Parts: sequence; structure tokens; C-alpha cells
Amino acid sequence: MKFEELEAGAQHPAERYISKSYVAKATLLLCIFFILFLREPLCITRPELWAEDGTMFFRQQLLLGPGAVLLTAGGYLDIVPRILALIASLFPVAWTPLLYAIQSILLAGLCCWVFVLDDFRGLLQSGLLRGLLCLLTAFGFPSQELIGNLTNVQWFFSLVAVPLTLAPPACRTVLSRLLFAVVGLLIALSEPLTIILLPLIALRAFRTRKIEWFGAATVIGTLIEWAVIARHWAHPATVHGTPFAMIKALAFTTIVAFTNQVMMFSLLGRRTVESVWIHHYDAFSLALLLAAACLAVFLYKTGNAAFRRRMETFLWLIFSSLALAMLRGMEAVFPRMSSVQPYGSHRYYLLACWSFASLVIAAIVDRKPEWPHAMQAFVIAVIFLTGALENFNVTSQFANEWRSYAPAVQAWQADRAAGREHPEVIVPISPKRWIVELPKLRASQAQ
Repeated sequence: MKFEELEAGAQHPAERYISKSYVAKATLLLCIFFILFLREPLCITRPELWAEDGTMFFRQQLLLGPGAVLLTAGGYLDIVPRILALIASLFPVAWTPLLYAIQSILLAGLCCWVFVLDDFRGLLQSGLLRGLLCLLTAFGFPSQELIGNLTNVQWFFSLVAVPLTLAPPACRTVLSRLLFAVVGLLIALSEPLTIILLPLIALRAFRTRKIEWFGAATVIGTLIEWAVIARHWAHPATVHGTPFAMIKALAFTTIVAFTNQVMMFSLLGRRTVESVWIHHYDAFSLALLLAAACLAVFLYKTGNAAFRRRMETFLWLIFSSLALAMLRGMEAVFPRMSSVQPYGSHRYYLLACWSFASLVIAAIVDRKPEWPHAMQAFVIAVIFLTGALENFNVTSQFANEWRSYAPAVQAWQADRAAGREHPEVIVPISPKRWIVELPKLRASQAQ
């Protein structure tokens, strides 16, 4: 899909600096890393294995070695986190949780940051506004369970896949083509959400009469990923009745998820979301939805052609990603208009939040193109300020102390390598009641 660039507003000195300075972009990246650390500092200061980081990535890597890279996690391939776990296995076991956390923050930070690059000026001309969206992605969206672990790092990949799908950089050399093909393949083999990009890739290919290397690799990887998902699909039958009833339930839960998990969290923050959840303020959610719908219709009818194309694209990304989450079992969370998921599963809404923020930014630029970019950035920051401040702190899941259990794991690992007997090792990890279980070794199990 090709987007025309918006009319440039008057450039502020900060705008020119961000657009031209590698130092500014590098500083932004470091700020994003630091923000992610501040949101979940215990993952670095008191590192330990978290959930599937321990039960899948660490344990299976320890038992199977490089072959674990091709195992499924949650019913789908998760290649990039598996590769990161393989890299971490080259270092002492005592370092593993810290390495997982560092890898996660670095990769998530890069995904939050990449949109600031000048290659994406066709999507949003202002470098200042692109940088603001990058900061908002790291700072302002609900991120419970997303930061500091390998289990959920792949959900950030869609923040790279979407810009590369809509405005792929020119590939003038064989090396650059191969690089983007590898990136597209790795993202698609780690992030099931790439299936919603296939219509956008097809539409762009139809309009340009060619398919980009990133797009082609994404299509191939997505088909492989979803073939694996189809084979392991185990969706609970929480929706019953006729096909019409199922479609109606899917539409209702998707709209509720958009209203409460995306708009309310992004604009009003965690405290408001929890109030709606506790007191069942259905009328509040309904009023917010109706106001947003009326505003969206007005903006679409009065916006220029470029804005309407942006709006169509971002609405597709929002509602298709949310509908996919509902199909994967989240519809049971949203039985009524005031339903929310306040404490977890925010991974399902990350792309929708990013797309919603992008749509708000596009609307501001479309309505007020004569404003300097600094003024546009200020208004956007005010719009999202309350939500960002409320969402910044996440409830830490880290409660155990890995260092006290690492020697037992190292001893088990050493006896396994030497072919010696060793009793079963059970290590408690976070959250509560999760464990890593290493089996009893017999002398015949020499490696």
C-alpha cells in the first residue's frame, strides 16, 4: 500500500535535528531501553525465569539443545525467542534469567524505535511525530507481562512488520534483499499476527505490480506458521449456537476489547479501566464507543484521500488483531460492555494500541496541517498523557531468587554431561506456582 506524504508543517529546530542527526536517533533508542527497564526494573536487578521462559525455553533448550529451536510454544512456532534461548545457553546457567531479560529489552526497544527511521517518512512525514510515537509505544501502552521476558517479546515484532509492509525501504542490493527477506521470515515464524498483513501485502502487490522481498518472505513464513497453528489448534468452545450467533458474539467482544482495552487504556489509563471493571459502568463504555464512532465517521467523511486510506488501514489492523485474539480464546473475558482484562494478556492489544495512536496522530496532522510539528506533537502528548502516566508502572511478576537455585541446576547439568546419576531438580519460578522440573538422571543417560 502506498501512502502519499502529508503536507509538511513549519519545521521546528528539534524536528530538523531529529530528521538529520544519527545522534538524536541513537539517543532516542537509549531512552527507550531505559524506559522499558524502569517499567520492570526487577527483571534486571533481580533476574529470574518467568513462566514459559522457564518451562519451555530454558528447560527444552537444556534438554534438547539446538533442536529445541523448532519446537512449538503455545501451539505455534516461536523461532526468534528460541534462537535467543539458544544463544543464552552458551553462557553459564546462573546468567540465564539476566540474559533473557537483556535480550528481551533490547529487542523490544528496537521494535518500539524502528519507526523513527527516515525510511518511513511516507507513512508519517514528521520525524518529531514518529519519535513521539516510538516513545509512547515504550512508555504509555499497557504492558503487563510484556517486558523483560522472552515469552512475550515476539508481540513487539508487529510494530516492525507493519511499517515494513506499508512502506518497505528500497532494496537496491542482493544483500539488502536477503536481509529483509530473513527479517520477514523470522518475524512471521515467531508472530502469528502477521496473518492480518496478508491482505495489505496483496493490495500493495496489486497496486505496484510487484511484491517486495519482505512481503514475500512474510507471506511464506505466515503460511508455515498458520499450518503449524492449524495442526495444534485447541480453541475452547466458549461460543455456541448458530454461525450467526457466533459472528455476533465475535463482533461484540471485539468492539468491547477495542473500547476498554485499547481506547480506555490508551487515553484514560489503568485507574479508569479498573473502575469500570469493578463497578460495571456499562454506560461509560457505551458512551465512549458511540463518541469514538461518531468522531471516526466525521473524520473519514471530511478527511482527504490520503487520510482515508490511512484510516482504513489502521482500523483494519485494530479490529482484525482484536478479532484474532477473540478467536484464540479471549472472547470469554468480554461478556458485557464494561468487561476488561486489567491485570494481564496485554500482549493481545499491543498492535491495536499502536495502530490507534497512529490513527490519532494521522487525524491531528490531517485536521491541522498548518500547525508546526512541535505544536502537533504537544497536542498529541496531552491527549495520551493521562493514559501513559497511569499505565507506566506494571505489577512485577518477579518474586523468587534464581541465584539460590542456579547451583542445583548447574550440578544437574554437569552430571548429565558426565553421564552420572542425579536426583530430580525442581526450581520454583515466577509467577507463583510455576516450576521448572528437570528429570531424574540415570547413569545410562550419558551424553
